[in-house]
Amino acid sequence: MQIILFLSLYTLAYSHIQPFHSRIKRSTQVKISNTTSTKVLIIGGGISGLEAARLLQQNGIQTLVLEARNRTGGRIWSIRSKNGLMLDMGARYIHGIRGSIPSGLLTNPIWDYTQKMNISICTTTGEHDFLGSYPFDNISDSISAIQNWYDEYMVFVREETRLSPSSSNISFAYYANLFAQQKNFTQKQHDAFYNYVYFTLADREGAELDAVAAKGYLDITSTHYGEEPVICDKGYMTITNHLAKDLTDIRLKQVVTKINYTNNDVIVSTKDGEVYRADYVLITVPLGVLKSKQIEFYPSLPQWKLNAIDRIGFGHYEKIYLLWNEPWWDFTNFYFFRPSLTNNSTGLRYWISANKWNGIPSITCIFAGNAVSPSKWKQNGNETVKEIHETLQNMFPHIVIPPPSEVYMSNWNDDAFSYGSYSYISVNQKYEDPLYLSEPIENRLLFAGEATSSDSYGYSHGALLTARREIKRSTQVKISNTTSTKVLIIGGGISGLEAARLLQQNGIQTLVLEARNRTGGRIWSIRSKNGLMLDMGARYIHGIRGSIPSGLLTNPIWDYTQKMNISICTTTGEHDFLGSYPFDNISDSISAIQNWYDEYMVFVREETRLSPSSSNISFAYYANLFAQQKNFTQKQHDAFYNYVYFTLADREGAELDAVAAKGYLDITSTHYGEEPVICDKGYMTITNHLAKDLTDIRLKQVVTKINYTNNDVIVSTKDGEVYRADYVLITVPLGVLKSKQIEFYPSLPQWKLNAIDRIGFGHYEKIYLLWNEPWWDFTNFYFFRPSLTNNSTGLRYWISANKWNGIPSITCIFAGNAVSPSKWKQNGNETVKEIHETLQNMFPHIVIPPPSEVYMSNWNDDAFSYGSYSYISVNQKYEDPLYLSEPIENRLLFAGEATSSDSYGYSHGALLTARREVTRLLYVYNLLSK
Repeated sequence: MQIILFLSLYTLAYSHIQPFHSRIKRSTQVKISNTTSTKVLIIGGGISGLEAARLLQQNGIQTLVLEARNRTGGRIWSIRSKNGLMLDMGARYIHGIRGSIPSGLLTNPIWDYTQKMNISICTTTGEHDFLGSYPFDNISDSISAIQNWYDEYMVFVREETRLSPSSSNISFAYYANLFAQQKNFTQKQHDAFYNYVYFTLADREGAELDAVAAKGYLDITSTHYGEEPVICDKGYMTITNHLAKDLTDIRLKQVVTKINYTNNDVIVSTKDGEVYRADYVLITVPLGVLKSKQIEFYPSLPQWKLNAIDRIGFGHYEKIYLLWNEPWWDFTNFYFFRPSLTNNSTGLRYWISANKWNGIPSITCIFAGNAVSPSKWKQNGNETVKEIHETLQNMFPHIVIPPPSEVYMSNWNDDAFSYGSYSYISVNQKYEDPLYLSEPIENRLLFAGEATSSDSYGYSHGALLTARREIKRSTQVKISNTTSTKVLIIGGGISGLEAARLLQQNGIQTLVLEARNRTGGRIWSIRSKNGLMLDMGARYIHGIRGSIPSGLLTNPIWDYTQKMNISICTTTGEHDFLGSYPFDNISDSISAIQNWYDEYMVFVREETRLSPSSSNISFAYYANLFAQQKNFTQKQHDAFYNYVYFTLADREGAELDAVAAKGYLDITSTHYGEEPVICDKGYMTITNHLAKDLTDIRLKQVVTKINYTNNDVIVSTKDGEVYRADYVLITVPLGVLKSKQIEFYPSLPQWKLNAIDRIGFGHYEKIYLLWNEPWWDFTNFYFFRPSLTNNSTGLRYWISANKWNGIPSITCIFAGNAVSPSKWKQNGNETVKEIHETLQNMFPHIVIPPPSEVYMSNWNDDAFSYGSYSYISVNQKYEDPLYLSEPIENRLLFAGEATSSDSYGYSHGALLTARREVTRLLYVYNLLSK
């Protein structure tokens, strides 16, 4: 007898999956009248909300979770059938246990939890069983041909989207039509091709091909590597139950209806009249709930946030589980696939057979996009099950298929606490929309969940990682003249060294070529005559407590210092940052200038959010607008501009008119925690540590030519050495690529050259002045000059290092146009003289002695750098760092800080890109198995 069980996702309670809720304690909250107060209130008890609560509670932060359902888990929901089979009605697979690109994950964090918890998992696919059964309706073409068409199609789409500046909002359907026309398919071939594309793309996104933006999907969607197992017996909800089990206050059936927020606190009201007050609220509800506007915000969310909510797609993906007492199919095949839409009234394209890994005969039927129609999701589902049965019977005419003994249906589409399944990149979407969706409001309302993830949207691990992001926001063989190796790394800076370390650690033959006579690249430490260690390049560990939007919990450079037990020094304290200000009779205090700057940044943020054409407008443009609005005096004008230069232009190593304001604000990482220096041994301690155990680093090897094919790569050097490698990882600075001193044959593709040309590469230089005795008040860390008047050097500020190393020294900073050839003469006498005169004018009551030692950097003229670090130029496109990082012919790979979308310009960004490319080599190119 057929039993139809329609499972409404928000009405049924399951005591067997939530025994811990009866043990929930509420002692951490303060109940006053009808209002409950807490430090952090989390709305949504899915994987994102639970992970955030776990981390907050672990750090001693008072936290309360509100969940609208009568269970935790959100769109992760596991139930057990009558015959004992655990069914995952929502998330099912652990996607990519070996990590993903471009996210740079080395492993999937969900997989990490399964290993930590010793959970039994089942491999879903094997070598021969993926897509095993195909009734072809007399189509002569094999599935191999259809797969080949799909591969051709994806290459076609990639090339079309790269070179067309107006392709951002063109759908996969548009390109499928173009491709099908070129191939001149028969009708049956056409149907087979379209159904395969639907199988691989539309079902992945939960949306129709005409709704999914091809360029956005290809540019930023993560590709996952390694197996994609399921949690066999206990279901995916084992993970969320684990996250929830020790939480002290989770409140179920709390349907939030209203959120009132100010810059001081947030008041949250529920459907049943409960009121909660919190210092901070983290909203983790599905995007469908935000789209439905069932939560009223007061004041209304800003327009840029509403635009993002509206533009990001939210897809429909449903399952029907059919269970039998005995299998009637060959269950060695994991997938059934129907390559023709003919007589397929359900819209079904494929079925998943789970019998092979759990021993219970079951088939999962997948519905996605428009296939999720109201008519199919009736209360009893009889019509849909009947259509499924008829379709299967037509596919297998020689088998009499019995009716299923049990049927279970999901219904995320009509679920009032979801209104859909997961997000996708819609044709209306902009690159920055997930960032806008994730951005806090008034520093009180925070947002997490899979839709706020730029590259892991739609995945459970993406949701989990956004929780961590928001917690951080709140808290070789020699033959003749040719040397052969498996992987050749060009560049011995931090990126190249980290990549070599990881590859060697995994047993991969690796060789590093470095043009200089030392390793470290733009990390370079030298010791002065009086014993002071000077960092001529990278100096600070930016954000030891992590960064946003990268989602780092800690800076990986900081992790190395802790592992190596390196002595570090805090550079700033409560009272010493920007300590000394000669104001040239400007009556305004530095506090006023800082206030102007804060106002200016708010002004720029609002202007860039609401203007669709603001992508390439500079900070200088907005500074001029702002200064006009403020009606500054000339001295106020100079003070304001110099402060903006101090905080922005010096950060980017470029002039204000060269830096794109919108791009900077949208994707530049903000770092948290102290920004220490490595006191005595210098930053190069890190790169020396990475290099010390590497077995083959070759110095003074200036690469001049790279010949590549889809089989191998030949690299030639200035001194005639020749190297052959299966793979080459290029980690040279962007300035070297811009200079074209390395000849590529064939030439790099135009989309790669365009990215190299458009990304900015800045100029940032230092001059260290050392004295035998300090002549200044060295309790102040910074000297700052807020007027350009009589400041011929272009200097704005100086850093006093005396306070943490005991040796009198001042670092003079030059950035952007201040790095002029005239100042960087061989001896630097003219520049040092100008610096001395400027300091003397700033401190007229002190006779400043000449320095005893002077040291100058010169990255601008360095033939192995041609600049300091990358910045977001006014010519740049959002996708350029992604294009710069993308491999060529699966042989040439690219790493380095300029290939990082959100941590560009930083040493830790360079290091993380190395890990990204090692992930690609190990798991995409399968070097571990070779």
